[in-house]
Amino acid sequence: MLFLISLVALFGVNIWHFSLLLSFNGEKRPETISEHAYSTSRNLRIHRIFHIIASASLITYTILELLPSKQYLLAGLLVLGALMDVVEVSTLRKEDPTHPISATPH
Repeated sequence: MLFLISLVALFGVNIWHFSLLLSFNGEKRPETISEHAYSTSRNLRIHRIFHIIASASLITYTILELLPSKQYLLAGLLVLGALMDVVEVSTLRKEDPTHPISATPH
């Protein structure tokens, strides 16, 4: 059951990405999903929420399912990936050379 909840969160992130890509057209269309996400503060807030929820669900799955079954390597990789996703989405913003933490879009 917990695995299905994690899948729902991951599908939610992908559906959000798809809706971002569909929402822009024309000449000023951003090139990456990250550029789409920070096009407005609302989009960026929603983007961060979806990614943080998905990462939290993966970490919860890891703690409740993988660690008790002694799948330590898989658990470590999954938690590391989830944490890196949170760091990436948290530092995402438009390029600002004066800001100490500014991830450029990928």
